[in-house]
Amino acid sequence: MALPSGELRKDEEWEPIITPAIPEGSVRTIVVRLFPNGYQQRKLRKLADVTVKMWNEIT
Repeated sequence: MALPSGELRKDEEWEPIITPAIPEGSVRTIVVRLFPNGYQQRKLRKLADVTVKMWNEIT
């Protein structure tokens, strides 16, 4: 079970799921799926919102 901060305990392990988005071609892209808990998801949303606002300000 994860701690409230989203950190794993010492006895827990996780592995990211890495799948190529484009298996063939000259572009190399790696997609990593995130499985955030509620706290992490709220933090990611807040970060995404702030990032969009900053991007809109500079462009």
